[in-house]
Amino acid sequence: MSAQAQEQLYTVDDIEALPEGQRAELIDGILYDMATPSRTHQRLVHHFDRVIGNYIVEKGGSREVNPAPFAVYLNQDAYN
Repeated sequence: MSAQAQEQLYTVDDIEALPEGQRAELIDGILYDMATPSRTHQRLVHHFDRVIGNYIVEKGGSREVNPAPFAVYLNQDAYN
């Protein structure tokens, strides 16, 4: 066995158990702390939200834009 310590793998349950407001991403079982978005980032998100939302409305689409942070699961396993 290697002398190196094994890296702990985290799951979706671990990220969902984080305190309210703590920002993190789970990628291949590794938990990455996320910095608070900057004012510039927030302005850009708002701009794109407005542009995309207006486009959807103009085209009579039924979708919506959700710029606020929320969980997105890209894979079927517990590590992403």
